Amino acid sequence: LRGGLIAHILDNYAERHALAIQWLHQLLITNLRKGSARDKGEDECQWALGKLFDGLIERGNKAAGSIGRKETDAVGETRNVTKLLAEAPCVGDACIERIRDLCERGDQRLKQLGLACLRTLIMHQDCWKGVCLERLLGYTASEDEGLRGPAIRLVCGKLLENDALAVEIEKHAVANLRLACRLDATVAADKMQVDTEAEQQQLGVDKPRMHLFLSLCAQRHALLSHLLDTYLEASTAVRTGVHNAVSDMVRAIGPT
Repeated sequence: LRGGLIAHILDNYAERHALAIQWLHQLLITNLRKGSARDKGEDECQWALGKLFDGLIERGNKAAGSIGRKETDAVGETRNVTKLLAEAPCVGDACIERIRDLCERGDQRLKQLGLACLRTLIMHQDCWKGVCLERLLGYTASEDEGLRGPAIRLVCGKLLENDALAVEIEKHAVANLRLACRLDATVAADKMQVDTEAEQQQLGVDKPRMHLFLSLCAQRHALLSHLLDTYLEASTAVRTGVHNAVSDMVRAIGPT
């Protein structure tokens, strides 16, 4: 019966979204009223949420290779998944791992979808806001440009307008700037597998860690004071890398 209901919902999710959310709520409430442990109630809900999530992803994958596919189709698929996550009564660890797989193991389309899912949880599921924001900000320094670039654009274009989130975003960007310039010996040494502060000061700037900060500077010019302070503390090798990066940033900001 449950499998049939899932198939029915997925067959036209856009029209049956309300039914999906109502069912998820009912699964959770019914199990709790039976006197089951809370975890069991959540498990029933999470099982159904996982099936719906996987079903939407699978249908999107099949449609991605179809002839005559339109851009509006991809937007609609993303909207279906994010609406499901935004309005689900609870989202568990298994769903978070699914999203992580999309971001880190998926193709470019699935990376974009995974990032959109993180944004949705940050904005609509308070219990996951901190975890998902931390993960999204981590992706802004990824070695994978296909993940790093979209993550930075999402943060700067969609999240920075939220004042509460902006504080955390700027704090993270400044911290990463210092890491990029080898001013945090412990973390930078761990990433580069060097043993001493002297060794890491001989290295150039860690550019991926700088990208979010430089992108923010284009919108928040006050952050430039942090760049100046960091530049003065950095080694000669790092200063050269910072100088080159700043040239690109100035072109992006333009005349003021």
